[in-house]
Amino acid sequence: AQVPRLAGAPWDFIFGSGGDNKGDKNVKIDPPATTEELIQGMQDIMMTSVEKALPRMDIDLPPGLKLGLSMGTADEVSPLEPPQAELTAKDIALADRELAAAWVVMFHRLKNPKNLCVLFRNEKLAMKAKRAWRDTGGIRVAGFPESKGLQNPVEALGKAVGKRIFVVAVAPRDKQLQQLKELEDRQTEELRLLDPTGEKATVGMIVILLNARLRGQTEQSEMARYWADSSN
Repeated sequence: AQVPRLAGAPWDFIFGSGGDNKGDKNVKIDPPATTEELIQGMQDIMMTSVEKALPRMDIDLPPGLKLGLSMGTADEVSPLEPPQAELTAKDIALADRELAAAWVVMFHRLKNPKNLCVLFRNEKLAMKAKRAWRDTGGIRVAGFPESKGLQNPVEALGKAVGKRIFVVAVAPRDKQLQQLKELEDRQTEELRLLDPTGEKATVGMIVILLNARLRGQTEQSEMARYWADSSN
């Protein structure tokens, strides 16, 4: 089932649409100016997703935006720095990892690391994050599984996620988005069998897509359209 996007959602300040403006485009928007403010804003996003039982959300930051979180630690006065030169693939990958690191920092502060799984597009990117972040304190960091032989990648993804409620997918592409959809469908079916009325649980995991770039593409894929239409 698709979840409609909420107009004026409380995290819209990150994107500049002003959740409290009630359609008034003349109200001044103050986007986060530091990494600390950005982390607080994303924490508000997460809390809202829990309170309203929103199973999916996506957050895009400008490509190459530096957060100063390469080592997974937050500096309260760290400014958000746009790239100073033409972007390279390495710059983009580092910015994606720093945005994921913001969630690592946040879950450590909330003393809730064992409820978070951070997924990168492949194991190589996941290993780079592990080396940069060193001790993740119980947060699971993994790569999306590859199709190998008779192995079902969705089953492998389910094992990687386990029972962790929050799943952060870092810069996923169509292949990874498809795997997430199939896992989500499987979890939904399992929940229906266990609780047909839906009184106890309605979602198996809350998916947070980081820099998935679902919107604004010249030719939007079917999978990107699905997640764009069903994410908040």
